[in-house]
Formats: sequence, structure tokens, C-alpha cells
Amino acid sequence: MIIEIDGNDGVGKTTYIKRLQEIFPNDIFLDRGLLSKATLHADWGTNGLDYDKILDGFNDNICYILLDTYPEQSQERILKRGDRIDVPYHNMEDLLKFQKRFKILSTSNSKRKIPMYMTYMDFNDNISRIVNYINGFKQGKNFMEVIVGTTNKGKIREIASILSPLGLDLVPQSLDIEEIGKTIEENATIKGMGYCNNNKDKFVICEDSGLVIPELNGLPGAYSARFHSVKLDDNLNVLFVPKEDFTTDKTEHDRLNNERLIELIKKIPFEKRNAYFEVYFTIMKNGVELFKVTKQSHGFVIDELKGKNGFGYDPIFVGNDTFGKTYAELDSARKNLRSHRKAALNEVGRFFAEYLKNNNN
Repeated sequence: MIIEIDGNDGVGKTTYIKRLQEIFPNDIFLDRGLLSKATLHADWGTNGLDYDKILDGFNDNICYILLDTYPEQSQERILKRGDRIDVPYHNMEDLLKFQKRFKILSTSNSKRKIPMYMTYMDFNDNISRIVNYINGFKQGKNFMEVIVGTTNKGKIREIASILSPLGLDLVPQSLDIEEIGKTIEENATIKGMGYCNNNKDKFVICEDSGLVIPELNGLPGAYSARFHSVKLDDNLNVLFVPKEDFTTDKTEHDRLNNERLIELIKKIPFEKRNAYFEVYFTIMKNGVELFKVTKQSHGFVIDELKGKNGFGYDPIFVGNDTFGKTYAELDSARKNLRSHRKAALNEVGRFFAEYLKNNNN
């Protein structure tokens, strides 16, 4: 299930999400979503404000939760983590303004009353109340469980943000499956079969993706996730792919992959740095592929890291339609508008929408 935790900056969302993830390890928690977007809507301050309009995209199958505290406490937390409080969204005027908007949204929309928990109260008592609310929300729903077969936290969040409107019970799993394929499609299929073996009679979504640079013999390609450890000859042919220790946190791998690739990119003239991201999604059940789709995003690569968003090779990839910015310099909404994964997931979504339609009649 998708659970969105929202509220002003400095209310303690990260702390609460960390604890709730321990209690609900199979659920997907998103920080800042629909409600934060609604507080920024241009219609605030106009007469006859339509709360349903500014909450466009509200999903009955997503569990929304708001956190709140005194603005002074928010600023204390903001300062403690080393950020300034004299900037937008952190200053007292903005904290008070958005606190008021969150409170209005929790009660004034016609969709559903959204619970708000005060984080200046006892942490454990609040967690207990939130757990009770989430359990009650789940009991009122009849979700179709879908296994999301990926160990990459960035990909899990991206998949959840795009497929959540369908109300699927997306259950991320992290299995140690060796990707021995020579193509992106082969790797996705290998992973799909592995997750099917552990999830009888359940739908499984698996994918593999990679950055392809033609001038580098198509590398890193199918070896994108572990490129830093791949053994190459002088002609960039793959000689050996060592097995790595299993981990769900790819942050260090991303850093090492980018460092190695940048050294190779520096040897390529700028006019030959064209590249593309490719993704292959497969939907399987009991080892049978029910749907597949592949998409690409074209652009070029640079020899330095730019931006802090995204994951993988996003900091060195500039899209043909990103006006000179890397994918890591785009926020998630702008990236999704042009993402190869977004395009593929739209088709994955259409598959499940059609399935739900045909099986609910």
C-alpha cells in the first residue's frame, strides 16, 4: 500500500517514516506528495476556493497522513540539521502560512478527512495512533497485491509514484538474483523468473535499465548496475563480471559507477557523447510473461556530476529536452514528464487498468 506522510518542513516526517517502515516493511512510504503540492496551488487567496480542485489527483487507495507541530519547533529541527531558517518554506511567515493550509486541507475537502498528528506530543503514543489508523485503512480496502522486484530504493519510489493511482498493493522485495544477462532484456527476464519462484500465483513487476553510450561499445548497458567492477579489455569488451555482495542501498555503487564512467567519457570528444537510457519492464505470473515493454530516453553524457535528485547515472545524463540540465537537476515531476521509465510505466499501468476492469465486472 502507498502511504503519504506530509506536513511542513521540520515537523519530523523522516523520523516518523523510519519508525513506520519498521512496522510496515512491505508498504511504500512517500514523503511530500499530493498535499504539499496542493498547498502551493495558485488558487490560494482567491474567493470561493475549490478544495477539491486543488486536491486534483486525490486517490481513495492511498493512505494520507499529516504531521504538525509548533513552527518554533520546526525551526529548531531545521537548524539542528544545519539548514537556514531565513529562506522560503523555513521562515516563520511561510511555516505559519503552510501550517494553516495543511490544516484546512485535512478537514475542508469532500474526499476524506485526513488525520493530523501533533509531533510535539509523545512520539510512541503518536506512532501507536498512526499504526491503528493505517491498519483500519487497510481493512477497508481490497487491494490486488503486486510484487515489485527491485532492490533499488530510487526505482521503488519512482514506480510507486507513477502506479499508485491504480490502488495496487505494491509490495517491494529485495532478492539476491545474479544478473548474468548480456542485454537489458535478458537481465529483466532473469529477475522476473527469480521473483516468480518466490511468489507463487502473484503478479510480479521486474525491470532492468541501463545507460547506453555507443562510443563506448554500448557500455555500461546491461552492466550499468555494477559497472565499477566489470573487467574490460583495451577495446572495451567485457572480460569478466564479478559477483558482488548483496545490498539494497545502491548509493555507494552509484558513486563508484559514475566515477569510472566519467574517466572513460573524458576521452570521448563532446560531439560523440550521445547516449540513451533504456528500460525493459516485464510483468510475470508463475513464470509466464504476460506483458513487456521497452522505452528509451535520448541525450548525451557529461564528464562531471550535476544535481542531487534521481539516482544511478542521472547526474551525468543530459536529455535532448531538458534544456541543458541533467536528470539529477530535475525534480521528480519534470523528470517523469520525459522519463523512459515514466513512458514504460504508463503502459504497465494500462495493462493493470485493463486487467482490473475485466476482472471486476
